[in-house]
Amino acid sequence: MAIQNSKLPPSFVNEVVKTVEDETIVRSNLKSVSNVYSWIEEYGTTSDTKWNLRSSRPSGTRLVR
Repeated sequence: MAIQNSKLPPSFVNEVVKTVEDETIVRSNLKSVSNVYSWIEEYGTTSDTKWNLRSSRPSGTRLVR
């Protein structure tokens, strides 16, 4: 499922870098782990999707849905 620009969280600056079949790479101006959680919550609301999150030590390199 490709991510649509209109569904990306408006509180962040987002850029769809690449979409191939069912994978979309998005860059956003996330500055902290708290921003990551806010982005996920906001995207889940706008796209009507549910996310499974678990506690881990984030590396800050990649987030895969």
